[in-house]
Amino acid sequence: MKYDVLYEGAFAMLKVYLDPGESVKAEMGAMVAMSPNVELKGTADGGVMRGLGRMLSGEKFFFQELRAIRGQSEVLLSPGSLGDIQAIELDGSYKLLVQKDGFLAGTEGIQVNTKMQNLTRGLFSGEGFFIVEISGRGTVFLSSFGAIHAINLAPGEEMIIDNG
Repeated sequence: MKYDVLYEGAFAMLKVYLDPGESVKAEMGAMVAMSPNVELKGTADGGVMRGLGRMLSGEKFFFQELRAIRGQSEVLLSPGSLGDIQAIELDGSYKLLVQKDGFLAGTEGIQVNTKMQNLTRGLFSGEGFFIVEISGRGTVFLSSFGAIHAINLAPGEEMIIDNG
């Protein structure tokens, strides 16, 4: 699957190019436009319990699944708030913990779950007791309110982040 991040910065949009049979999973309401040969359906992805868990972290219960049913297809996705979009390749060896509304879309093989924080982080992080955990193999597209600043950490290195 190929993609382009259009209009980088405050008004970023994701353009995904799908071959027949390929699909992308997106946050509910993210689809702006799609080719007529794309099938759009809502999915709980992981069942009722995972959907309820996502709701506890402030995410939506359902995802949109957009699948090319024939021929080359295009899908345009946009986050719910102003900000940038960043693509990250996951190889299955680590997980990402992201803030509410941070997940925009992902390829097949990406799982979106909920993780409960400890008492101290839950009370003082500003994000609550539940955060979004992204894992698996594939490409995940994250969105933010504002710019995205990547910090590369060495193995075992930690960084405390206050995202406001």
